[in-house]
Amino acid sequence: GADAVILTKIGELVHVDEIARRSPLRRLLLLPKPAHGLAVAPDEKVIACVSTDRIALVDAATWKVLRWLVGDKDPDFNSASFSPDGKTLAAADTASGAVWLWDVQSGKKIRSFEAATEEARLTAVCWLPGPRPRLATADRIGGVTFWDVEGKALAKHPYNASGGDALAASP
Repeated sequence: GADAVILTKIGELVHVDEIARRSPLRRLLLLPKPAHGLAVAPDEKVIACVSTDRIALVDAATWKVLRWLVGDKDPDFNSASFSPDGKTLAAADTASGAVWLWDVQSGKKIRSFEAATEEARLTAVCWLPGPRPRLATADRIGGVTFWDVEGKALAKHPYNASGGDALAASP
């Protein structure tokens, strides 16, 4: 499994056990740009490490990069989430306001769709559990929107004026 890892702001992926043992820290991964977050696949075999312009899919057993997921048009990724079946990765792009979807196995982009305006600035994305695949996004002006995988908004809920930076859903 993935155990527990920390992704530092400078893009180092560090195994938590090494911190607890006070052993010399190994750089498991060093991202080329600042780090913004990580996500663990439901089967705990793959970790997505989110950097500004790309996402590293890392094998949790070997700590080797399986593939890099990249966007186009100068993205600014800040959040990622694996689908409940682990086959698709969603990422929030603050620069364009888009949600990107990739096939985890092949690394190919499935689609992207606009989820926030430039003013609202997309801040987070997560998959929701349930019988049909759905996503939730948060933005900086205080809204949570629920989406189908084709990018159709299902519902929008304002929650406060200060916005949110993270989303999570229980399985």
